[in-house]
Formats: sequence, C-alpha cells, structure tokens
Amino acid sequence: MINKDCQDWFKEIVLTKYTEQELLATDPQLIVLAPFTLPTTTDNAKVLEKGREWGHKVGQVFPSQQQREALDILGLFVLNRFRQLKYEEVIAMLNFDLMDTVAGRQVYEMGLIQEAREMVLELLEERFGIVPNDIMEQIHAISIRKHLKALLRQAIRSPDIDSFQEMLSKAVPTSKPQTH
Repeated sequence: MINKDCQDWFKEIVLTKYTEQELLATDPQLIVLAPFTLPTTTDNAKVLEKGREWGHKVGQVFPSQQQREALDILGLFVLNRFRQLKYEEVIAMLNFDLMDTVAGRQVYEMGLIQEAREMVLELLEERFGIVPNDIMEQIHAISIRKHLKALLRQAIRSPDIDSFQEMLSKAVPTSKPQTH
C-alpha cells in the first residue's frame, strides 16, 4: 500500500525513451546514463563519437576526484548496451582502461578461468575422445585458475580417461548432502 503523501515522490523513467538532452536537463551528472538514450542498433562509429563526447562531458560536470568513477560507470554501460564494441575501442573512446577497475579485473579473471576450463576439456577430448558429462560438469564447477592448470597437467599425464576421472574425484569431491 502506497502512502498518499509519498505517491508523487518517485517518478519512474524509461531511459530509452529519453533523448540525451532531456536526460541532461534533468541533471547534467546523468551523462553516465547517456548510452541508454541511443538505440542498440546504432553503428559503432556513431557510438564511439558519442562516447568521446560523453567522456568529455564527464570531465566538465564531475569534480576531479569523481571523474574516474564516473568514467568507469559510463564505460561499463557502453559495453553493456553496445556488445559489438571491442574492449580496446572503449578504452580509446573514454581514454581509460577498464582493467584499472575492480569490475574490469573480475571480468578478465572470469575469461581466464573459462579459457582454462576449455583447454582442459579440449585436451581430454583430443586424447581420449568423448568426455563424459560428469567430468565436464566437475570441470565447469571449478572456479580457481591454479586448480584448472593442475588439471591440465594431470590430463597430459593420465594414461586414460578413467585415471583422470579418479584423480578428478579425489581433487574435487562431489558435494553430498550432509546428514545430522
């Protein structure tokens, strides 16, 4: 139940229905949301041009100590909205490196982990043929890169898929419900 006194306090806005000018008229610091005012079908050259403009505006409307954070947010929104853009294009567009952000480093690490999983599975497939689903599931459940690197070495050493599976079961115990 909404309190009648509070009913007009909040206004829902749909960013995709706003123009950049309307957004900035509301508050110039909303420039970080500007990517949502462009259609997702906007060509890369236009997005890159607009991105440079947005980055410049961030420098004008945010205090210097907040500019880096505002650019981080803007960059992540651009990458989220325009998935066809390359990481390097966004760096060049906003003149900063997403790897300097926690989110950027986390995404990079996730990519390394996924690549390590794929390498283990590809090696197993190349050496032993079809990889059983339970092995694939166990490997996909591992999210520590050094463990995946150790599995890769073990996949090289294992004489057959059963030996690898036995080692994998010892290294990554399957979770069983605990009984009290």
